[in-house]
Amino acid sequence: MMRSLRKFSILKLLLSIELFFCILSPKGIKGLIGYEGTYPNPQFFFMLFILPVLLYLKVFDFSRIKKYRVFFILVLLICFLYFFSTLTAINITSVNAVLPLKESVRQSLNYFIIFLPFLFLKEGYLIFSLKTLIAYGLFEICFVIYGILGFLNIVPITKYLKEVVKREIYAQSWTILGFVPKWGGTFAETQMLSTFLLICFIIVDLLEFKCGKNRFLKVVKLIFGAAVICLFSKSTISAFVFYLVFRKINFEKDLKYVMLIPLGILIVIFYPLLALKQEAIEIIYRGDLEQLGLSYSSLGERVFHLVNVLNFMSKNLLQFFFGLGPRTYGTLISLKYRGVFNENTNCISVFTVLSDIGFIGFAAFLIFLLVIYYKIKLTKVKIAYITLLISYLPQISWGHSIVIFFIASLINYDRWWERKDENIY
Repeated sequence: MMRSLRKFSILKLLLSIELFFCILSPKGIKGLIGYEGTYPNPQFFFMLFILPVLLYLKVFDFSRIKKYRVFFILVLLICFLYFFSTLTAINITSVNAVLPLKESVRQSLNYFIIFLPFLFLKEGYLIFSLKTLIAYGLFEICFVIYGILGFLNIVPITKYLKEVVKREIYAQSWTILGFVPKWGGTFAETQMLSTFLLICFIIVDLLEFKCGKNRFLKVVKLIFGAAVICLFSKSTISAFVFYLVFRKINFEKDLKYVMLIPLGILIVIFYPLLALKQEAIEIIYRGDLEQLGLSYSSLGERVFHLVNVLNFMSKNLLQFFFGLGPRTYGTLISLKYRGVFNENTNCISVFTVLSDIGFIGFAAFLIFLLVIYYKIKLTKVKIAYITLLISYLPQISWGHSIVIFFIASLINYDRWWERKDENIY
């Protein structure tokens, strides 16, 4: 008995460390500590280190491995396309070979070292992992509040951290309501922080669904919900409202999906359109995408980069089908607009995947997302998955490890339920 408890405690510690590394944003951490070198992505190295231990101690349940073989096929295809596109980029563009190669390795490790292992994690360990993520979410909220209070000279804060927080607050605090002090904590952007906190909100809701409601979880859920709203991320607030509206709807017939599509679309686009109406008017009536892109407007910059990606891809048939190459767009756009962009510039949305691996790769990626949707049986989990995509896909790029972990966790969570449980809510 003592040996089993000791084993479980050790495994909990290893999983806690891995999840801590997963939530760290490379750009955010580099900004906090002043590091300017290559970020080592410790979540991959640590998972490679502990994976043999996890396998030896039988932490995984591979009983559904045959049912999930489609994931292996798609993951292999997507990773192959990343490396093929890398070879193409090295041969026909002026990109530094290290950049596309690093991105291909990063994406491959995300799929093989994060997605697949957590897809098969046993129930007890996955529940612990989800609860650990809640604790980290509460820490992030406390850290952000501490930084804001330090910025306002309400609590003592080190001079260096205050300068970091001050810089981030002035860069990220202009909202539809005017200046609202906010920053990303260990994340580089408040957008990604808000998505992480939305993930935490959904986790609490799913744990209530499985384990029953209690006062503590209710309070924690309110804290996460309030934090999501206060960060004013357009995509995340839309996703949050979508989840609140649809999470308890009982879909008895497919017809209800059709009837609720207009409502879903309205919920998803209402706040972003309200916040971006001026930019939308400028795009429609002025058509000056270049000016909007160079001025770093939210909607305009995204459309500007997508248009440039398509223009670059259209010049070469191979790049049209297989992409410019991972992290190659930054080099191309920085050569076109010298001194404005750099080699790390990307398409600022899920279309980064299109830029990296072309229309064939993007199609494989969309199939991967659709397969996940159809593999999930429980309606509540489907809604959670759609919510995550609404929040995350318009953001900086695809591939944050914590998002990959959560997608795998949703599939894993779903397999505990038979189809007869689908309409519990």
